[in-house]
Amino acid sequence: MPMKRRLLFLIILFLVLGISFLPQAQSTMVRNEEEELFLVAQKAFDDSFYDVAIRYLNQYFTTYPLGTKRIQAKLLLGQCYFFKTQYLKAFEIFKDQLQHPEYKDITLFWLGETYLKGRDYPQAEKQYRQIIEVYPNSFYAPHAFYSLAWVYYEQKDYKRAKEKFLEFSDQHPTHQLVEDALFKVGECSYNSQDYNAAIQEFRDYIQKLPQSKRHDRAYFYMGESYYYLEDFVLASEYYQKSFEISNDDKIILMSKVSLGWCSLKQNNFEKALQLFDDAQSFSQEKNIPSDDIYLGKASLFLEMKENEKSLEAYDQLIENFPDTPRLPEAYLGRANVLYLLEQHDKAVQQYQLLIDQFGKDQHLSDLIEKAYFGLAWAYLKKGSVQDAIKNFNNVINFTKSKIVKISALSQIGDAYQDINDLGKAIETYDKILKDFPHSLYTDYIQYRLGIALLKMDNIDGATIAFKTLKENFPQSKYLQDIKYYLGVAYFKKGDWASAKIQIGEFIDRIGDASEFSADAQYILALSMFNLKEYDMALKYFNKI
Repeated sequence: MPMKRRLLFLIILFLVLGISFLPQAQSTMVRNEEEELFLVAQKAFDDSFYDVAIRYLNQYFTTYPLGTKRIQAKLLLGQCYFFKTQYLKAFEIFKDQLQHPEYKDITLFWLGETYLKGRDYPQAEKQYRQIIEVYPNSFYAPHAFYSLAWVYYEQKDYKRAKEKFLEFSDQHPTHQLVEDALFKVGECSYNSQDYNAAIQEFRDYIQKLPQSKRHDRAYFYMGESYYYLEDFVLASEYYQKSFEISNDDKIILMSKVSLGWCSLKQNNFEKALQLFDDAQSFSQEKNIPSDDIYLGKASLFLEMKENEKSLEAYDQLIENFPDTPRLPEAYLGRANVLYLLEQHDKAVQQYQLLIDQFGKDQHLSDLIEKAYFGLAWAYLKKGSVQDAIKNFNNVINFTKSKIVKISALSQIGDAYQDINDLGKAIETYDKILKDFPHSLYTDYIQYRLGIALLKMDNIDGATIAFKTLKENFPQSKYLQDIKYYLGVAYFKKGDWASAKIQIGEFIDRIGDASEFSADAQYILALSMFNLKEYDMALKYFNKI
């Protein structure tokens, strides 16, 4: 073996065996230099200069390949890559360090954090649980417990997340992460739409942690909770508190916008517009774009029947915020305004655009449902009845709601009736009554079935349908109208006396307020004429 290689082999052997053949002073100097280089890398890491830290750590590995700090240096290097969001590099380093049992708790923790960032939740949970169960006295055990709650939170399993955050707070009441955990408890309830619980938990948070700097956010969440509980007075009160104490421009802006929404919900349109304008000025002053302002203004103008202004606000929202999570709402709002403006071709395009872009997003199912309904109605207004029926069927296939299915089916029946395909209309109404005999729409379906049968001159069937409606739904809002239709049915049968009674009762109750008033008076006059009551018949003919 050549001398140089042999010498190098001996040096490595001595280092592996922990033997130093250097003089004591020289050995101490090397250790001091090694320690100093590691500490410089540590300081750069602590100051978030991760690239600098990586450079020093690589220098450390080159200079001291078997240094006493090599394992800590490797773990530090993994953390540098983690915070640089280079998770694959971090994962490879942490995975390799599992072979060192003396640092296994910290390695498991950072491995868990890396899995969590990669959304591999089962593996993240596995690492955290191993720390908690195998290393309960480790410095990282409480952190693992806290991160375990985050595993559930990230998966939107708010019930289990809340349980773990509370358990963490109970077991580690003095830990620095307790404040975060208690705040997350409130957020879990809020995200679960348990708004009453969220209000109480944020109230408890403020009382338990009077020095917390998150009181503004807690008040804001309380305002949001009251808003969704439709208590707009209390919602305004807490938005105002949040706005008054906050030093965070984003919280201030959100509070201003939310105050505008509260005024809108209370039909105080003038104040709502003032608040939205104030929020917009603040947004421009602080250079904080806010899509919610345009959405608020669009909704406000829609309520004020200023549809052109509403359309303009939706256009600005879509143009200025193409990546906003509010985009589906903006598309739907814009389509609805176009429908109201009777621009039905454009409305069809906008509804279809929304469905094409977001139709597969399960979190937007309610919104997509409305889009299909809007699309169907727009086609009806265009006179494209078959396209309308197709999209009402899309609603039926898409929705999980029984009520929505019945509504869509009833619209299909009505569409068939409007194009005088009475057989299909009756078939549809019968299907609804058979499949959904007890629903909010049953009296309406019975009513429309009777009308369709009457149009087909199935007088007996129509009479039975109307009588069934009268007997089964004594509080139905259609009872007055069926007096008219029963009168028509009796008239077609030649039962002038019964026609006169039904139509007479209809006119006495409704007078000239109904769209059927003129026709009703004409049928009444003809019935009287056929009953040879000529004077009364003449009176009604003259009135007509």
